[in-house]
Amino acid sequence: MNKALTKFSHDLKNSLMVIRGNLFFVKKNKGDKSSFTNKIEDRIDKISADLEHYKKEITKDKNS
Repeated sequence: MNKALTKFSHDLKNSLMVIRGNLFFVKKNKGDKSSFTNKIEDRIDKISADLEHYKKEITKDKNS
């Protein structure tokens, strides 16, 4: 269980850093921001998918 939680925590931290970087560019750029907002939406979708995956891993480890 600890291994799955550690991996999820690491992945979540990386995803949040990517989102923060994209938000920085959205604030700085005056032009087209759609590519950055799409990247942010994609990363949020990845976080959701990771959460479901690790939730299953933790449940599986708990039941073992």
